[in-house]
Amino acid sequence: MERGEAKEVEVKSSVLRAVLKSSDSIVMKIDSLLRDHYMSGILMQDTDLDNAIDIRSSTRALIYYLADLVEQTEEAEVSSVFLPTQEVKVLATLISAVSVAHRAKIGNSNLWDH
Repeated sequence: MERGEAKEVEVKSSVLRAVLKSSDSIVMKIDSLLRDHYMSGILMQDTDLDNAIDIRSSTRALIYYLADLVEQTEEAEVSSVFLPTQEVKVLATLISAVSVAHRAKIGNSNLWDH
């Protein structure tokens, strides 16, 4: 990506890939909990179910965004992207929210342990 006049921040593709991998792990764990809820009769309380669905939705949004950035680096055959400062702030906020979600307690377990 070209660097424009607005201040931009370099983000390494290796960092993007690491966060993407961690995010994929969260979605797999959430999907497992949701499968248990809907198919195995291990019912979650409404609050836990709502939290699980919210976490999955937020994490999937982050995954789509990160995958697009990683794809851009691969297509351009570069090791980093330059993002506007505001976009980096949004990305950091999403990553922070997903990180907190990874430690969230749903039912009797948290995603870290499941």
